Amino acid sequence: MREILSQIKSASARGNQGRTVDCANLHLTLQFLGGVVDEQIERLEEVATQLQTEPFLLTLDQFGHWDHPRILWLGPLITPVPLLALQAGLETALIQQCGFVPEARRYRPHVTLMRKVDKVETLPQIEPLTWPVDQFSLMESLSSPAGVVYKTLNQWPLSTK
Repeated sequence: MREILSQIKSASARGNQGRTVDCANLHLTLQFLGGVVDEQIERLEEVATQLQTEPFLLTLDQFGHWDHPRILWLGPLITPVPLLALQAGLETALIQQCGFVPEARRYRPHVTLMRKVDKVETLPQIEPLTWPVDQFSLMESLSSPAGVVYKTLNQWPLSTK
């Protein structure tokens, strides 16, 4: 999946000014947590363990561009109900069990392909990309001189238990 996303990212970069996202950093965010201290990670993992959602297929078939924060992305035209349920369940549990304050923006699933894109000049023609989703992860973003690097802290399989 990452290889196909990387190919789409490279094709999207042709004719557009901006900075492409490193292949290893291509991901879809369920919930941005911001700064989290080590003591909170165990509680976050407990919350994630409680989530129950069946595996599903995610079709990435729509490009988008946000003027602010200047991002070119690929996402679903129609968001699968299990993805919405997973995201909403996670957000609710984080609010109720961890005191988390969510972003005010409506959840919009997407994979960021490029940053610092002021204007989209051209986009490649792509076939819809079907992503079988059977797990989710807790990731940590680490700043380095080369840019942000994502580190997997834990993963959970999707199931209805």
